[in-house]
Formats: sequence, structure tokens, C-alpha cells
Amino acid sequence: MAIVVLGALLFSSAAQACTCLEMSPRAALRQADGAVSARLIQIDPVDRYGADYLYRVRRVYKPGPGLRAGETVSVHSGINGASCGLPDDNARWYGLFLSRREGQWSGGLCGIAPPREIAAAARALRRGDELASPVADSTPDCAS
Repeated sequence: MAIVVLGALLFSSAAQACTCLEMSPRAALRQADGAVSARLIQIDPVDRYGADYLYRVRRVYKPGPGLRAGETVSVHSGINGASCGLPDDNARWYGLFLSRREGQWSGGLCGIAPPREIAAAARALRRGDELASPVADSTPDCAS
């Protein structure tokens, strides 16, 4: 019996996945320290749990240190989707909501939205349009 319980505990902790809370792109943009559309260039593992993702920035929707169109930016994240890590697909452009801590950008799976949604949110916030509810659209925010 003890082996079954121990096995269940080990399996359940290994099987945990990223859990996100729904947040509108406008709310996510207000909360973020920076926001861009960018394409993945490379992933540099840091340790078992994290990696630095290097992106080529196409557009900046919320400026911050080192966020410039045409430049690269390093974003620290989890190593895989189960730890809310960023996707490893370098064939598409992502909209990224980023946080800035200790001089480094960080982000995750829950801070991704289609670039067109971030662009629309940025336009709406610039003109003061607050018609959308704070928890409405499809952009998730990581809860754990």
C-alpha cells in the first residue's frame, strides 16, 4: 500500500501542468512591464528548470529597457510547457507580455497572445477605451 501511495504522489507532482488564469489583453498589457511581438531565435538552457529564450523583436507595444524593433531580447522562462515555459516553435511570431525583475526580462506560456490582440489592446489603452471587462478575452495569466 505504501508503494502505491508513494507512486501516486511522485506521479502527480511530475504530471502537474501550467495553470493559467484568464485575463484580457488590456488587463495583461496594463500589468506587464513590457510587451512585444517577436520570433524565437534560440533557447539556451540555464538549469533543469529554466532557460533563456532569445527573440527577434518585430514590434514594441509597451516599451522597456532593451525592447526595440529589429533588436534581440533575452527572456528567462521555464524550460517546458509544464513549468509555464515559453514555446519552442521558431516558425511563428508571438505576442509576449513580459515582466522585468533584477534587470532581466521574464515571461511564460501564460503571457502569450496573438500579436494582433496586443496591438488592439495597445490602441485601445492609448485612446482611453475601457469598454472591455478586465476578465474577458483569451489571454491567460499564469497562476502558478
